[in-house]
Amino acid sequence: MAGRRAAGSLARRSRCVDDRLRPHQGRQARTGHHQAHADAFFLGDLASHALPILSAIKVSVAEHEREVLISIAFNIGVGGSTGSTFPHRLSAGERKGCAEAIMLWIKNK
Repeated sequence: MAGRRAAGSLARRSRCVDDRLRPHQGRQARTGHHQAHADAFFLGDLASHALPILSAIKVSVAEHEREVLISIAFNIGVGGSTGSTFPHRLSAGERKGCAEAIMLWIKNK
C-alpha cells in the first residue's frame, strides 16, 4: 500500500514539473527528467526488495549470489522469498539445498 502511495505521489510530482517544460526545450530535456525519476524510483524499489531478503540470510554470500537473491525477491515478492525454504537452507550452509528450493519456484506453463 505504501508503495502505491509513493508511486502515485511520484507520478503527480512529475506531471507538475512536466507542465512547466516548454516545447522549445526539446524531447531530450523531458527524457532526462523522466530518467532521473525512474532511476530514483528503481533504487527505492531495489532497496525495498533487497534489504528483507539479505536480512533473512545469516551467512556471507558472494556478489553473484546476492544478485540472484535480489532478483528472486523481485520476481516472487518479498513475502514469498523471505518465507521460502531457500533462505533458511542458505543460512544453514546448505547451498545445494538452497538451489533445489529455488528451483521449486519454477512453474511450468
